[in-house]
Amino acid sequence: MEFLIPILHSNEELGFKDNLDLDKLGEKLIEEAKEVQSAINCFLECDDVGFKSKNIGDIVEEAMDAIQIGIGILNFCMKEDGQITKERMKAHLPKLLKRGWLVENVLRVEEF
Repeated sequence: MEFLIPILHSNEELGFKDNLDLDKLGEKLIEEAKEVQSAINCFLECDDVGFKSKNIGDIVEEAMDAIQIGIGILNFCMKEDGQITKERMKAHLPKLLKRGWLVENVLRVEEF
């Protein structure tokens, strides 16, 4: 499966002039994390199978929004210091493995 995650530039309605305002990105990440949790809570509290499918869709949408903000934060870091950002990103998987995490699958992210 292939899907695209864009690196966003700006959004006048949200007050993001160039999506490099780390303070706003941090606030937005907290907001999106709360929305993910809310969608998860709705799923867990629901007994209706048909409604659970809708809840899964809500979880996906909110999780993608949080990932999108995370991408914006990584983009900020790349612009500030690309070398350190690349080094830390490369070290992330080995760190997880060292902490005992088992890998189910891998998503390849390629910039183009």
